[in-house]
Amino acid sequence: SVALHNPHFNHFVKMDDSANIVVLGPLNFDQLQSSNSWEKFLVSTETYQKEDCPYLYFPKGASCKPWLISQKVSFYNPWHQRFMKMINVNTADLVTTHQQGADDLCDACDDERFRVVDVGLGMLGLYNEKFGRYVQMTDTQKLVSTWVMAKADLPATWQWEKFHVVDLSNGKIGLHSGFHNRFVMMDYHTVISTLQQYNWNQPPTGDWERFTITYSGYGDHWTPEPWEHFPDQRCKGLPYTFDQCVSNCNGWSSLTQNECQAKCDNDEKPAGCSQDQTCMGATYYPSTGWCHLYSVCPETESQAGPVAIRRKVSPFNVLEMHSTVTKQITFQGEAEMAEKADLEKLQELAVSLPIVLVNLSNYSGLISSGKNVPHLNVVYRFGNYSKDLELLHDKTAGFYGALHEVMGEDANKYCPRKDWAHIEQCIRIASCLIEPAVEAGKLPIAFLVSIMEQLATFDVVWNMLTEALIKESNINQTAPGQFPPAKYMCDMFEKLDATSLAVPSAMIQEEDNAAVRSAFSTSAALDKATRESHQILTSLTSSDNVSHSVVKRWEEAWYPVCVRMRCDHTNYWDVVLASYKQTLLFMKRGALSHLKAEIINRAALQRRFQSHLSEHPVLMQLWRREVQASSLEAAHAYGLAGNKAVKRVLKNFLESPGGLSKMMKLVDRVEFEKWQRTKAAEAQEEATPLRGQVSNQSLALLSTGSEGIWDFFADMIKCF
Repeated sequence: SVALHNPHFNHFVKMDDSANIVVLGPLNFDQLQSSNSWEKFLVSTETYQKEDCPYLYFPKGASCKPWLISQKVSFYNPWHQRFMKMINVNTADLVTTHQQGADDLCDACDDERFRVVDVGLGMLGLYNEKFGRYVQMTDTQKLVSTWVMAKADLPATWQWEKFHVVDLSNGKIGLHSGFHNRFVMMDYHTVISTLQQYNWNQPPTGDWERFTITYSGYGDHWTPEPWEHFPDQRCKGLPYTFDQCVSNCNGWSSLTQNECQAKCDNDEKPAGCSQDQTCMGATYYPSTGWCHLYSVCPETESQAGPVAIRRKVSPFNVLEMHSTVTKQITFQGEAEMAEKADLEKLQELAVSLPIVLVNLSNYSGLISSGKNVPHLNVVYRFGNYSKDLELLHDKTAGFYGALHEVMGEDANKYCPRKDWAHIEQCIRIASCLIEPAVEAGKLPIAFLVSIMEQLATFDVVWNMLTEALIKESNINQTAPGQFPPAKYMCDMFEKLDATSLAVPSAMIQEEDNAAVRSAFSTSAALDKATRESHQILTSLTSSDNVSHSVVKRWEEAWYPVCVRMRCDHTNYWDVVLASYKQTLLFMKRGALSHLKAEIINRAALQRRFQSHLSEHPVLMQLWRREVQASSLEAAHAYGLAGNKAVKRVLKNFLESPGGLSKMMKLVDRVEFEKWQRTKAAEAQEEATPLRGQVSNQSLALLSTGSEGIWDFFADMIKCF
């Protein structure tokens, strides 16, 4: 029997005599008495199976029979009569073979064979040993190959490469990504993910998601290592092999590390120790050979010298009750749950960023122009400093709420609420905070790129806003009082040198070698031309108004770039638009450092160039709006990719559990009410030829459900 204990609330789950699920507590996990029968549950043997899967627990319906881990296998779709196949190109789509029988795959066909790797938590990775790449499910419903890496080098934080194997009966299995909540699916030419999300235990009914497994021999039967080792660490807490009141209960000495681990594996105890325990970890001291065992080792702490040895934990939260002995097996301990909570906070912060940027952009334009706008059923007139400030705080309240959740106590120091001087700094902090989530694959890189493009020109919006507020208040102090520490800063806002950025070796492999090398060399050429252009602008004097030598020097600087990008080197606006194709390539390749360099450097030069136009009209020859169709196409494709990513992040958040209520905390209520009234009026006008007063019933209908809310957000960020 087992007991279910929640460490956050420190309560046990129990069932009363009316079959109601209630709680007992607060009570520590090791304080449950043997007489407490309402808190004990039996685990169905059909729910979790382990016997053929050492150290792995697969959910009910999942299959590890026949034995998969370490095997080299191929995946065959009987409906299409094709095998899944990898192409040796970074992020290239997985494809299908020609039609053939399930037993007809040739011995040398290693493009179609994958080593099944234990990636922890009951999941597996599919590694192609010929190419040195993992299979990856992206957030755009594609299955692609990762960059080249060793089998053991898959980062623990990556989730797109991890799958459950689900038994779909009749000898067929499905591959399910828990992160995306989608199944792998084969179409006629490529391998993709299902368009619709499915829980692993509610698979689609079609044939395209069903595969049979073909084995290549019996593999090497590698057994997953059930132990973790942490040098210069020790298990936190007290070992059960030590009792200060008993002289001969003090661990063992003169052991090897393997002998210490074996004692934990066998749940041993020194002769003088009286209490039987199940060992979950050990601390070994190499200098003396001393060994101590622990009944729980959820965390380690630093100490020079010893080695912490920890048993790999099983993938679900249970406390197995054995009379007076309690064995703790944990899948997501407090650290994992805290990590999940932190991720949810980061996602909410990410969602708040495009919303607050749109709000601030609208507010800046209105206050700087002094335009009157509808507000709470009256015409709002800008010009009253305290009221304008109150309106500004309303438009940033949702963002600040999300930011404070992530920053904790630091937020009051570096991003105090209702202190408008900190807004720009806090938006930069938020952008830096979400970057690791992008690097870990939790947010699409195109989302961050879209945010960066907005921030690259945000100083224009911010300057207009601050000038208007300073004019109203007659206070000329806008700098934040506290500058953030390094943990809240990043290189997202610094001028970067693309020529000095390392080219990821995994991005210049085999078939895409020429294309990728060309992209990086174009990036270096862009950086060189950008530097020369800044030098030209720095050297400008008033005499340049009548001299065309500047134009010639500028064109010569950009000619090598345009040979590569097929742009018009005599028209800087055409160069800017064409360069988006280059940035889009890096975005698809995941080259974040080069992305930053191109976005930041392009925006800085464009802004500086435009600032010189009025003083040096000769530069107008280089700023013509007639551009090539290919350049416009590049800019449109780049902008569309970013906009889709922003919409996808917002919609996924809205549709997540509790997403609607969280989203409403971020919304600008004034703008939402205006949008509601407009839409209700349009609907009412369509229903009757006589347009009258908007009914409260119409507004109420718009207020309920995520569909109406999503329409508002989609309309809000349509130009983001």
